[in-house]
Amino acid sequence: MPFDGRRILLAGLGLTMETIDNVYADGAWPPISSLKDIAAIESLPFRQRIPFSATYELLQNSAARFPNEPALTVLPEGKPSDCDRTYTYSEFLEVVTRSANYFRTLGVTYDSAISILLPNIAAFQFALWGGETAGRANPINPLLDTAAIGAMLVAANSKVLITMPPGHPSGLFEKARAASGNGVTLVVVSETPHDGAEADFWADLQQMDGAKLTFPLSENHDTIASLYHTGGTTGEVKLVTHTHGNELANAWQTACCFAFTANDVVFNAAPLFHVTGTVLLSLAPFSVGSHVVMGGPDGFRCRETIASFWNIIETYGVSVFCSVPTVYSSLLDNPPAQHDISSLRFGICGAAPLPPPIASAFEQRTGATIIEGYGMTETCSTSIVNPRDGTRKLGSIGIRAPYQDVRIAILDENGSFVRDAKTGEGGALLLRGPNVTPGYLPASSELNDRPLPDWLDTGDTARMDEQGFVFLTGRTKDLIIRSGHNIDPAIVENALIDHPSVAAVAAVGKPDAYAGELPVAFVVTAPGETIVEEDLLAFARERVSERPAAPSDIYFVDALPMTAVGKVYKPALRLEATRRACWALLGPEFGQRLDDVRATSDPARGLVVKVIIQGEPDRSAIDAVSRILSPLPLTHEVSWDI
Repeated sequence: MPFDGRRILLAGLGLTMETIDNVYADGAWPPISSLKDIAAIESLPFRQRIPFSATYELLQNSAARFPNEPALTVLPEGKPSDCDRTYTYSEFLEVVTRSANYFRTLGVTYDSAISILLPNIAAFQFALWGGETAGRANPINPLLDTAAIGAMLVAANSKVLITMPPGHPSGLFEKARAASGNGVTLVVVSETPHDGAEADFWADLQQMDGAKLTFPLSENHDTIASLYHTGGTTGEVKLVTHTHGNELANAWQTACCFAFTANDVVFNAAPLFHVTGTVLLSLAPFSVGSHVVMGGPDGFRCRETIASFWNIIETYGVSVFCSVPTVYSSLLDNPPAQHDISSLRFGICGAAPLPPPIASAFEQRTGATIIEGYGMTETCSTSIVNPRDGTRKLGSIGIRAPYQDVRIAILDENGSFVRDAKTGEGGALLLRGPNVTPGYLPASSELNDRPLPDWLDTGDTARMDEQGFVFLTGRTKDLIIRSGHNIDPAIVENALIDHPSVAAVAAVGKPDAYAGELPVAFVVTAPGETIVEEDLLAFARERVSERPAAPSDIYFVDALPMTAVGKVYKPALRLEATRRACWALLGPEFGQRLDDVRATSDPARGLVVKVIIQGEPDRSAIDAVSRILSPLPLTHEVSWDI
């Protein structure tokens, strides 16, 4: 729909252009300190908050309101330099429009996809939003192996795969060429003229119309906009579908929760194959005219970006950023020194609990507030957030975002609803709202994810207090979450079971202060076979389809615990992995005084570790246990064997 058509669209909803300006006006966000404030926000029906039907219309709106203001700045070197490139909102929309028109010339429709295998560069943003406009955007994790990428292209019905040129140090072109089959057009992003047979993204865009779309824009907000890979529990490819309505809803929810305005500068060093990078740190700030500053091609995985972080804050006046606990820890090792970081107001943290000592130290050194929250690919990002204007409760992921329904439910062993949990009682965390995915591709990926109509089972367990604050207590779905990256244990298990000395294997996550969780494998060796841990770890590293899935430890056991129906009982293994991890951390400190370490799962408190120390009660020993175990995502207790 051309931009002038907005008035027709708004009139159909009983709205005016002035309504849009009021909804997104600078400083107009209401306070959020409690569920009472959330209820007040929800007094206006949600569809009146979001009068658009496509993400392209959101970008059109921002380009009309902020045409000459900076929309996106890219730091190719991961730090401020003369190579930095800034696009105003009008320029940004023009390139998105050219990209959408270009993809249509390559045969893309609303039923097919543009797959994106790129590092964090400007072209990723244009391919993403242009891809959503022309068809379905499918961002791909560059760490996946060729077989996984090929399976994803098939599942997504991809017609275009955009990647780096031949010979690029990333090796992405060679991976893309090996993964793509017949019917997939390879497009390369080259900063210099490309002489190969592949299509050239930047050169071809110059031939496209940047003033208007050359095809009718879908006016149905239920049209699929994107397909995101997420960790399943079968070892097969699993794509989460997002409608345009889902992403528009979560962009609004996110902007509201963090009070984004046109005065904000949002630093985005999250991977763009993940919703944190694309919705929370891109679409949400774009919706209100914020300036998004992208880190280098490798984001926070680049040492230069970590080393230059405070310089970036000062140079661009960054006010908001988001990352995982591992990055916060690294930033504390590289203090701000003499840099002026007074512009920084929020640090957002998700993916794993942020250890309180790290949160406290960061706030003291920077003067910024850390806001912890919860989201998932299936909700486009933000779902539950600690209130920006109210009390933040230690250990809580916060209260529900506006228009995000949250329910703690007791489910039976088949995942069916039994009853709602009582206040403070642990149960399955369910979500419902306009940002929740309609489903997966292939459609059979998850058959039991809706215990009630429209309510998504997140796979996490939680409890809710009387004020609506949610506390995570564990996980029901068989996933390992490493630095925010979902890992299917089957990837680890399938790699190891091919070893001739392995009779049985089960992978789970063990707690880790840096990554939240690390994959470990319990292995039963075949009769008469012997193998050392180092050799088996190397074997796994060579065969896992994504590097983060490589196990950190192998635990050899005589047998795996089984359920009555013959399935591996993973909860027992997770507790054993926790016990071993804590023992390994405490052993060097206490030596023979360490009598025992026991791990249990408490419905209300989650993972609980009890440390038993020989001798009389000792304050210094209690402090030592706290120092060692507090960074882990668990609760610990100390008792004495006198």
